[in-house]
Amino acid sequence: MAVLSPGAVPSALLRKDGESLLEFTKAMGILKAFSLIDADDRETNYRMHDLVHLATQEWLESQAKRATYEKGALQVLADKFPSGESQQWDQCKKIYPHAGVVEHFDTSSASTSLQKARLKQKMANYVRAQDQYDPAMKRHEEAAEAFQKERRTRDLETLNNMSDMGLTLTYQGCATKGERLLRTATSGIEEIQGPQDLNTMNHLARLAENLLCQAKFSTAERIYRRVYTNRKAILGEGHLDTLLSLSYLGPPLEWLGRLEESEDVNQRAVGGMQRILPVHHASLYLAEIKLCFILQKRGKLEEAESSARRSLENRLAIYGPGHKWVGWSTQTLSLTLRDQGRHEEALYHSKAVVQMREREFPANHILVIKAIYTLAFLYHGLQGYDQASIHYLDCLARAQMSYGLLHPLPVAIRAQYLRMIERMTDVELNWRTFVSPRAFWMTLSPKQFSILAHFVGVPDPQRHNRNVGVELLETYCFVLVTYARQLWHRVMHMVIIGLIILSVILCESMIFSWIDRRIPFS
Repeated sequence: MAVLSPGAVPSALLRKDGESLLEFTKAMGILKAFSLIDADDRETNYRMHDLVHLATQEWLESQAKRATYEKGALQVLADKFPSGESQQWDQCKKIYPHAGVVEHFDTSSASTSLQKARLKQKMANYVRAQDQYDPAMKRHEEAAEAFQKERRTRDLETLNNMSDMGLTLTYQGCATKGERLLRTATSGIEEIQGPQDLNTMNHLARLAENLLCQAKFSTAERIYRRVYTNRKAILGEGHLDTLLSLSYLGPPLEWLGRLEESEDVNQRAVGGMQRILPVHHASLYLAEIKLCFILQKRGKLEEAESSARRSLENRLAIYGPGHKWVGWSTQTLSLTLRDQGRHEEALYHSKAVVQMREREFPANHILVIKAIYTLAFLYHGLQGYDQASIHYLDCLARAQMSYGLLHPLPVAIRAQYLRMIERMTDVELNWRTFVSPRAFWMTLSPKQFSILAHFVGVPDPQRHNRNVGVELLETYCFVLVTYARQLWHRVMHMVIIGLIILSVILCESMIFSWIDRRIPFS
């Protein structure tokens, strides 16, 4: 305890492997009796008093034993720090402060260097799950350097860490770099463990997720289907990993326009998870959100609203208002309310999503951009053009800062903004004149880039089979033509103004010339 953080230490870190509960309780009881430590009510966490903590460190230093205990603490943390799965987050949160101390211990031997690398890799996985991508990437790079130093280039641990780095890069928005690392890691793991191994399937699923982020939907669907087929054969239809694979299939099918098939796999995944998981489980929540989105996009608004409200109530009860996972349910609810014409409620929830995203994520995170764009689109449809312009331009600035000026996403956002400016005087563009509110929002849907249409929940079925390259070409051409037309109008205005000024000057000259001839001044 003396070489760990002064805060509460979970008993799992202190209890030795093979030590009975009776022996452990007796040892802790002696320390408590001398007031060296105290414990919580359930005696699951122990804390050393600050003065005792400092004095013990000084004593270890004087006895030249501190390095020995630091080495032991490093080994314990490397072994017992969880892998970072969602169901382990509470445990990770308790251990993380102690791991943060241990990771900075000075180590020289090869064995301790590898233990530190393993610890850093696990810590990186946890902070990545908390959307802290820069600290995660830094630790993955340090772990990779340690593995490489020991010449373990094709070692399974090295390849797993490489895969983790690829996934982190994907979440950072560097999907192309991430794909290279994921392909290399997955190929190496497949060679070592075999093409049907479950670990190979896990890394293939990561690669598919990366491809999905790059709009390579057909390839992503093919890989996800392979993962699902293999897991089903090995684990069975009702296993959680199999059901997760089924849930993963939903988004690529949705993006490919196969909405009915996407709904079917999502319904099966949610139904299976509800039978085996508690209501608060993260995997069940994410599967339910995917199902809500597809129901909303298929126009099954009452069912989507009911599912979104139920999910939102569960999340609020577990995490409280403002938590990032509450944002998904709130956003889906906002879209379903909008499509039913309940625009005041939709605006309220859409604004709440923006506030949650900005509080939980970096300013230029894709989820922040998506939330702001969705709010801008809502104002756009309600003819609140001033507010829509503010949010479109804010969204555009963030996207350009994150992805660059010529990236398809900011160009497509600019295209939608220009489209709004061009049609601001169109009196027929009013949701009350349409058969249903959803029909209006479908008409207003972004035409240049289907990804934006998916952002706001109104994809055009006629554009699902369009080639992404063709869409991008249309987007760039639309923006260029619009700006060229605006430039032409400005040039023509300047020419006309110039001609008027020239005409005035000529007329003035002619008038004065006539006056000079007609009126003698001498």
